Amino acid sequence: GCLNVGFPTVDGFQAQRTWVDAAWLLSPTFADVFAGGFAFEFSTESDNSKSDSPFPFKTFGAQNYGLGYLEPETCDADKTPCVFQRMPNFDSLAVAYGNASTAGLPERSSYSPSHTTPPQCPAGVPSIVGVLWPADSETDMLCPDLTQTPLCPGDIINTGKASPPKPSVKTVSPVKGMPTVPPSAPSPPSPGSSTQGNPATVAGPGVVGVVVMATVAWSMVRV
Repeated sequence: GCLNVGFPTVDGFQAQRTWVDAAWLLSPTFADVFAGGFAFEFSTESDNSKSDSPFPFKTFGAQNYGLGYLEPETCDADKTPCVFQRMPNFDSLAVAYGNASTAGLPERSSYSPSHTTPPQCPAGVPSIVGVLWPADSETDMLCPDLTQTPLCPGDIINTGKASPPKPSVKTVSPVKGMPTVPPSAPSPPSPGSSTQGNPATVAGPGVVGVVVMATVAWSMVRV
């Protein structure tokens, strides 16, 4: 997924990667030395890219790694829903994957493992069942109630009771028939904390202690 200004401009988007390497990186010649994916980012990160490729990221930028971007520019997946917009290099990668052949790659059924049983523990090492863990004296925690999990609008709780929904390029509206949770309200301030003034000036006891120690140390150096 390396970027290069020499890639072509497609539909107004500069330097759109062609992904021609997908065909030969998935070939048997490279199967033994290559593992991993091709794309570094699914969506361009605005904070990293805006200095040389601002929204909607049509110009070449050193950090414009996305296969698409989220719009509108001010979306926060809360009050303003986000919609993923594909860049041309998204479709180019899909075409490259579709044209690549995996016929020569090994199948899982052809793999013969060299080890089929766990190795024996070294002599003198107690078995794991004989080890007393600090957590053994604690009551097991209950599984979290997923229905109370804060999610972004349109996100889905996978209950495991049905097949997952089909992927969609639209993430604004919840999937019909699937349980969703609206965004949670901001948590109230903890006792003793301040909600007035500049947040940067509010410091806890530990921070104050560090400041005092630093001041004393500086005074000693000056003396």
